[in-house]
Amino acid sequence: MDTVSAYGLNDICKTPNIDKLAQRGVRFDRAFTPTAICSPARASFFTGLYPNHHGVTGNGLSINQGVRGLNSYLEEAGYACGWEGFQEIAARYYGHCTLIDDMVGRVVDTLDRLGQLDNTIIIYTADHGDCLGAHKLIEKT
Repeated sequence: MDTVSAYGLNDICKTPNIDKLAQRGVRFDRAFTPTAICSPARASFFTGLYPNHHGVTGNGLSINQGVRGLNSYLEEAGYACGWEGFQEIAARYYGHCTLIDDMVGRVVDTLDRLGQLDNTIIIYTADHGDCLGAHKLIEKT
């Protein structure tokens, strides 16, 4: 949240494209992760379940057999689902956040140019990022 300018917590990092998404959609101000570990947190977002229910209790594990993700419910409702993965971009510096914002803008502009923006659900989320020196930690473990 502190690197998305729509939240008003940072005067340095500007994210106009993500801000536009927040203005035309739903912005959650009090969304919390069920765990500080990356893969379990992503699996919880994807399934809507706590780690002990979807099976990803640590990095490198897979979702339990038979557990459905968000995409399966959306596909049943007639949505075509795909992924544009920004999760692998480590936002160590504000410049990376600007790069991510630029990529979001490219996706939105392309959808708009193709006449599909109003027919598309865009979910923008991110994981925990690096520690950036907080608590004497640099990388996540």
